[in-house]
Amino acid sequence: MISRKNLLCLPLLFVLAFSLSSLPFSHAVESASSPPFPTPPGPMSAVPPPPTAVGCYYYNNGTGWESAACTPAANVPPPPTEGGLYNIYGVSTTQSGVNVGYVWDSITTFTSEYDNICQSGAYSVQLNTNYFYPPNGHKDWVQFTLSNLPSPCTINGKYYNASNQACIWQFDLTAFPNNPISWCYTLPSVIGLSNTYRAQIEGQTVSGPNLQILVYVCTQGNCNYYSTSYIDNYGLTGRWTTSSGTILGYGGGSQAVFGRPVGVSNYVSIGAPTLTSASGWSGISSGESNNLNYNSATYAGCTGNLCTEDTTSN
Repeated sequence: MISRKNLLCLPLLFVLAFSLSSLPFSHAVESASSPPFPTPPGPMSAVPPPPTAVGCYYYNNGTGWESAACTPAANVPPPPTEGGLYNIYGVSTTQSGVNVGYVWDSITTFTSEYDNICQSGAYSVQLNTNYFYPPNGHKDWVQFTLSNLPSPCTINGKYYNASNQACIWQFDLTAFPNNPISWCYTLPSVIGLSNTYRAQIEGQTVSGPNLQILVYVCTQGNCNYYSTSYIDNYGLTGRWTTSSGTILGYGGGSQAVFGRPVGVSNYVSIGAPTLTSASGWSGISSGESNNLNYNSATYAGCTGNLCTEDTTSN
């Protein structure tokens, strides 16, 4: 997929993108001193907030946040898709000022998983916003994703190399429904699902105005933070009311197929400085899906300006 960000950004961003791509690739220190995984659905308060400037970053346990090369536009994963038939749980509010959303997944029982297009080990963790309508009247949408592909795969006629990427996707579903603006960071390695897998995605609107994804992922005791920020091109800031998400297919409308037995705990939250009221939500927010059965969906209420829906699946 060819990103359209080059058509929308100021020349300064070309300079920034070039400087970022020239940086040496390195990654967070994986050790027993890794920051603890946040208690769901709380914020990732174990480390300082990442930089909000356009760019890509990893957290080094010794030195803090450091810059890294962002993914070239030609190498981003397939875009997640809009619509479909699969209901995804989340939380919604009628109050204004939402500036952050979370999806938190923990696998408690695991047998196997494959993607029905890209086969064994391919999946995505998605945090999806509501549709929103800026002054031009277009129908827009944002997705924050972690997309894991352990082996090369062809989707809709395009070949994709193995990678694990944290991405921000911005859709103008009126004018460019199949060509979202993408901004991604390639993690150091693919990360397979297992009964030690835990992942939290935090999407937020930050100064700029920019959008930011912060990913914390753990497996077999190794835990790391990654982040990337990009321009809020379509105006999610001030128009965010709903978050939904879970573990789904890798992309292109695919399905994550879990073997039985399986158990997944999932929390989805939204937050705002003055948020006091929200409700559980279920609806079609992605073309990707999974074969899990929801055991329960519980609206857990609001604590500390963060409102949460709690689900378990098997």
